[in-house]
Amino acid sequence: MTHVLIVEDHERNRNLLKMLLEANGYRVTAAGNGLEALAAARSEPPDVVVSDVLMPKMDGFALCRAWMQDAALKVIPFIFYSGTYIRADDEQFAMALGAVRYLIKPVEGEVFLLELRAVLQEWAGRAAPALDSPLDDATSHALHESALARKVEDKMAQLEEANRKLRESEEKYRRIYDNLQDVYVETSLDGTILEMSPKVATLSKGQYKREDLIGTSMNALCDDAHYRDAILKAIKQSGRAIDVVSTFRNGDGSLIPCSVSATIVRGADGELKTIATLRDITDRKHAEEEIIKLNTELEQRVQERTAKLESANNDLETFTYAVAHDFKAPLLSLDGYSRLLLDGYADKLDDQGRQFLHNVRDAAQQMNQLLNDLLAYARMECEDARAEPIELQALIQTLLAGFAEEFKARGVALSVTVPVGAASADREGLAMALRNLLGNALKFTRDTPNPAIEVGGRDQGATCLLWVRDNGVGFDMKYHDRIFGIFQRLHRSEDYSGTGVGLAIVRKAMECMRGRAWAESEPGKGATFYLEIPKWTAPDRSRGLTTTLKDVAL
Repeated sequence: MTHVLIVEDHERNRNLLKMLLEANGYRVTAAGNGLEALAAARSEPPDVVVSDVLMPKMDGFALCRAWMQDAALKVIPFIFYSGTYIRADDEQFAMALGAVRYLIKPVEGEVFLLELRAVLQEWAGRAAPALDSPLDDATSHALHESALARKVEDKMAQLEEANRKLRESEEKYRRIYDNLQDVYVETSLDGTILEMSPKVATLSKGQYKREDLIGTSMNALCDDAHYRDAILKAIKQSGRAIDVVSTFRNGDGSLIPCSVSATIVRGADGELKTIATLRDITDRKHAEEEIIKLNTELEQRVQERTAKLESANNDLETFTYAVAHDFKAPLLSLDGYSRLLLDGYADKLDDQGRQFLHNVRDAAQQMNQLLNDLLAYARMECEDARAEPIELQALIQTLLAGFAEEFKARGVALSVTVPVGAASADREGLAMALRNLLGNALKFTRDTPNPAIEVGGRDQGATCLLWVRDNGVGFDMKYHDRIFGIFQRLHRSEDYSGTGVGLAIVRKAMECMRGRAWAESEPGKGATFYLEIPKWTAPDRSRGLTTTLKDVAL
């Protein structure tokens, strides 16, 4: 079995190389420096030696020179394996000493084994060859010292570069440290201050300097339980930073509110210590107090406003009752007596007198409708709106059934396309809005030769969109916002009856249900009124309802 002598001062590298060789069938002896290697080789000569260069007591170059001066050892091939001496002149010096290979670390295991086998094959059965130009001792020592000097120079250059980078890093972090807005502090676990940034002078408004506090107790400065709790929590949570609000006791005894971020670290000496930052949050505390004060004032104002609204609502209820009772009572009397007059005395009046009575009755009925609409508008309170799942198809079919006779009498072509599913709405509010839109569609198609009304809808994800479309007189879009106002009319009452309240009711109903209403139209081309309301659930919307008048339950 081939015997390999390894010379390597780093134990880890030595063991790795030993394991590689033994795994490939070699017997290995290991030495930690040149002196150990000479002793081992003279005791039991190896078949080949693999040596590092930089080692204590005797380095690789000195070992190689001694190796070549020993008659028994110089017949054994010498391989250098170095990661430190890697310059070309280092390799030339090594080969001049008598080495057969100069390998630069790291080398892949397979490549290293190939080189080793090649050397063993080259030296199989051969005596040590004479060097082309053997080095005398003086030259050898001079070259050795030159190699060492180069290495020292390289190391010095590396050290100088490392020191330069270290100085730059120290300057950088010193600038950061000195300009931190927060106070940086290091303490031992018993609270003794080990380090503190100069910003403590700013925090204390000049009452403390950094030098005054080094060596004193942090617990005396932040003596409430919050600071100590932060440290204890940091210990329990294995060094995680803890943020709390604490107080800093100033030199005059005043307390400064601070935000404290603390954690636990292990110092270079292995001892646990705390590092923390303190930030003055006086302004934040003042702002929080101001917000609390403003919130209190706002709550009081809201309560006062609520009381006023409740009073206004009570007044409105009183007014509503007056309209319902005091105003309508004489109106009903007027309508009733005029009807009795027509029924009992019409034959005693001429045509003009009978027309006057009809006009009185029409005016009374119109006034009654106006009062009914006003009552409906006044009684519509958003807080009374109760959202519930409304099956749109069922509601619309019920509403259309109420208009069926008039649709048939007028010859209206009706089409309905409504999505399956439920909307989130107040049943009475939505029904009132749709009833007004259907009534308007009938009213404004009165003079249209082939009246057509479409009731449609679609699922829009989070909302349901409904519309009522007609081919009636339409309107100019510049009046769009006006038509939804109370008592707003675009046509004379002589042409189209109405109170000017219906669309105001529609918009208010939609607002109470968190929906919206709008319209699109052109004069002479009809109008489309849209209602958008929240959807109750998200069932399958793939099916729809398309029907004509014959499908509506009459």
